[in-house]
Amino acid sequence: MRSIEHDTLSEMGLTWLAARSGSFRGASEVSIAPGYVADGCAVAVLYHSEFRRYCATWGLDPKTVIYQFEGEPPDYTLRKTEQGDILDYFACVFEAKSTRADFLSTFGGRDNSHSNRKNAAAHLHWIVTEPGICIAAEVPDFWGLLVRRGRGLSEIKPPSYCPVTSAAVLEIESKLLWKPPRGSTIMLPCCPRCNGPFEQRRRLAWNAKEPTHLMDSDPDDATATIGANAAGGGK
Repeated sequence: MRSIEHDTLSEMGLTWLAARSGSFRGASEVSIAPGYVADGCAVAVLYHSEFRRYCATWGLDPKTVIYQFEGEPPDYTLRKTEQGDILDYFACVFEAKSTRADFLSTFGGRDNSHSNRKNAAAHLHWIVTEPGICIAAEVPDFWGLLVRRGRGLSEIKPPSYCPVTSAAVLEIESKLLWKPPRGSTIMLPCCPRCNGPFEQRRRLAWNAKEPTHLMDSDPDDATATIGANAAGGGK
């Protein structure tokens, strides 16, 4: 169920991954399969240090591609060889859970419209939660667990690597290609006006200071003032 807290967790998951990637494209609310709308979805090339750390956890070797010339010019040939298990390019899925009931409805073992979360849809999967929603032992085998710590996330359980098909990865890539990427932003509750309809909620930069509470008597351009504060231009 979408809420300010739910959408904030989705954005935080994408921002967390982007900070660990040299190349990244992600968006929230992406339909990656029939009946499967991921709270967050991304394709990313992890930094080498992060890639090697995960490979050590999985017991896999980073894949390297080697090109070698064979023969003598002008009759030489170029031979391509690969060493290792996996490349550093991953399709990733995030599920945001802001309440215990929401977590159990998806990962509590019930047969419902969320049962497809039991099968791998990408290389890497993370559940993003508020503190106290679940423990690592309750998370399905191939899912990782990210728990909110203030304005950041802490990885409590790393995900397992899932060797999905190239067609599944291309499907995710195509959905992200036609869905405008979201910036590193979050939505924070500020005052009663912020808790209105979803399309009217105020969007703040990720590194913005805590917003000044707005009262109903504020002028209509109060959102612009918040935007200036978020960009560092406010008082």
